[in-house]
Amino acid sequence: MPNRDSLAAVLRLVRKARKLGVDEFAGAIDPRHMNNLEAGRTDPKLETIEAIANVLNVSPASLLILSSSLGTAVTPSERLIEIKDELRQLEILGVNEASFAQMFDDGKLISKPAGAQVNSERLASVLECKGKGMSPSETAKQLGLAVTTVRRYWLKG
Repeated sequence: MPNRDSLAAVLRLVRKARKLGVDEFAGAIDPRHMNNLEAGRTDPKLETIEAIANVLNVSPASLLILSSSLGTAVTPSERLIEIKDELRQLEILGVNEASFAQMFDDGKLISKPAGAQVNSERLASVLECKGKGMSPSETAKQLGLAVTTVRRYWLKG
């Protein structure tokens, strides 16, 4: 992820290239906040990057690609090729439109349970060791888990 300074530089460069003043962002973002972003004094939220990109008439991704390339040996075009490859890999893993659709119900993100999710295989292994009369520390050694993890599963069964 790009750091504050590289993003600050990109924001300044693109704003100046578009011949826009900081005050022209007033409808989307407070001009003082824009000044702080361009000075590298604050980190923007995704919504802020989207609002700035809208005023600059560019994609938020373009700002991030430029920012992540700044000061590296990787050009923005090369970074884009890397991103395309990463997107292909993610699609192979099942991250696609169909999987995104499963995350929403009637346009709203489906909530997930709070806290650590239970790994059913790990739970079964811990409870099997518990059933054999092993202690939590013995179970942790045998399964290659942290004792705190074993104790968390230990209490579930």
